[in-house]
Amino acid sequence: MDHSPSVRSALDSVVEDPRDQELPKEGENINRASILSSSFNLSNTVLGAGILTLPYNLMNCGWLLGMFFLVLIGVSSALSFYLLTVASDATNMYQYRDIARVLYKPWFSHLVAVMVAIYTLGTIGSYSIVLRDNMFWWAEDTPANASNKRGMLWAMVCLIVFPLSLLPRIDFLNFTSLVAIASILYIIFVVVGFFILTTFDNTKYIAKGPSRTFNWSISALTSFPLFTTAFCGHYNSLNIYKELNNRSVKRMNIVICITVVVTSMFNSVMALFGYFTFTDLLHSDILKNIAEIPGASVIFYIANSAMILVMLFSYPLLCYGLRCTIESIFYPPGQKIPYKWRLLIIMFNVFIPAVVATFVDSIADILSFTSSLCGSPMVFIFPGMFGYSVTKRFGGPKHRYISSLSIIILGIFYTISGFGSAVYSVVSR
Repeated sequence: MDHSPSVRSALDSVVEDPRDQELPKEGENINRASILSSSFNLSNTVLGAGILTLPYNLMNCGWLLGMFFLVLIGVSSALSFYLLTVASDATNMYQYRDIARVLYKPWFSHLVAVMVAIYTLGTIGSYSIVLRDNMFWWAEDTPANASNKRGMLWAMVCLIVFPLSLLPRIDFLNFTSLVAIASILYIIFVVVGFFILTTFDNTKYIAKGPSRTFNWSISALTSFPLFTTAFCGHYNSLNIYKELNNRSVKRMNIVICITVVVTSMFNSVMALFGYFTFTDLLHSDILKNIAEIPGASVIFYIANSAMILVMLFSYPLLCYGLRCTIESIFYPPGQKIPYKWRLLIIMFNVFIPAVVATFVDSIADILSFTSSLCGSPMVFIFPGMFGYSVTKRFGGPKHRYISSLSIIILGIFYTISGFGSAVYSVVSR
């Protein structure tokens, strides 16, 4: 976003606070991330447990309607990334709550921060569940194995996730993003391989139902929150933008484009090949379907191991974003945070989702509610509001008005339809 001196001066006067003066200095010290490393980190944030639910979403919607929803939400998500960056650049703030504090009243900024924190906690909780469920060495569903899985989950969280979450900058997690993206790529190859195998090898035939193009039912609406999760990394995008070298909206747009292209390719391939392999037999976690294929044990074990790596190395990224959100609630921008309180926040972010995963069994049970109630506003409504307010207050191209209003309307629709269908699915069980 281009700023004239008068606009920048007006913005500075709006947000001026004696304690905020440390922010530019802090930004100079931390904005060392390249476009490539930023793209890796944002892609890793977006690609997570949500990708495993995409074939299941297509089963609920029908493959053509499901792909339309996937493309619609992908484009909407890319646009909201852009609007969020514009708002951050205009206000010189790098947390949802801080941007809202500049543009709106204090109570609204607190509401925004709480909703972002709830959604991120729910997402991390789903990662913990995937970690626990993919421990293939305890495959049988017995009380003893369930206890062993919980114990191993806590061991991984304490010995791997917690130390990684203590790293001071998100750019230090670049190596984890490389491992996680490579692991997801392997899982996609496995799904594509099983589609080819079950389609052309009669000995590997799966007794599945026919594919459906459209499914006009309440089940289709339940997919909105899960589709949103497959394109959601907004809670961390501002942290990534803050650390971007030679930070600008133009450079961040390159990061966004790379991320959206990569994640769209991964999501589309996983959704289509996963759906046509199993059609009406799909579980919410496609790896469970792969586990049921005779003779697939070795490949399944490797795929599960890859997913464990994805969750282990994505978990700290989400914890970093959540830590920044919680810190923004209690501390103004630029103020140094006592280490003991930062450590306490990190422990909360790491261990509370593990507690949730100890007692909750289904990914969908968490994501359907947190994504519809908090995820859709965070991904669509708030960025749209930010973009509209910045453009209205300080000027900007007309297309940004239209984009902002469109994103707000879509976000409201996603929220109402997603939450309503999630409640219906629980009540009708």
